[in-house]
Amino acid sequence: MSMTNRLAFFAAAIVLIATGSAAGQVIKKYVTPDGRVIYSDEPIEGARQVGEVAPPPEVDPAARQRAEDAARSRAEQADSATQRSQEASARQEKIRQAERRLADAKATLDNGKEPLPGERIGTAGGASRLTEAYFERQAENERAVEKARDELNAVLAGGE
Repeated sequence: MSMTNRLAFFAAAIVLIATGSAAGQVIKKYVTPDGRVIYSDEPIEGARQVGEVAPPPEVDPAARQRAEDAARSRAEQADSATQRSQEASARQEKIRQAERRLADAKATLDNGKEPLPGERIGTAGGASRLTEAYFERQAENERAVEKARDELNAVLAGGE
């Protein structure tokens, strides 16, 4: 049970217990000279009594048990829904992260098309050609894109 649901359950239980112990007591309504309204089972000095609050009816133990069971069931359902929601949020975050890694890998591949300094060497005819380092870097960038795509597909398929 989540903390909020536990607190609600215990508050309901306390109210049920309190109303059970208050049965038979008459609560009176008083108005003080300054206009405040006070409810008490004892006379209030300087205040005038303007009414009474009838005690609550006796609570059937079977009805109380049904109410507690229903409250417990609703709390468990709420906990289950909260857990499912948290799991769905975590899955969505994993998907977003995998999509971000794929986008970053694609951007690195696209931005890495231009040779870096030292990845081009001159030829005897005065032209230039790309070095093996350039092609290795391109292959590494392509592998990074494929790896990121595979990770995204795994997350979308429900794996990690």
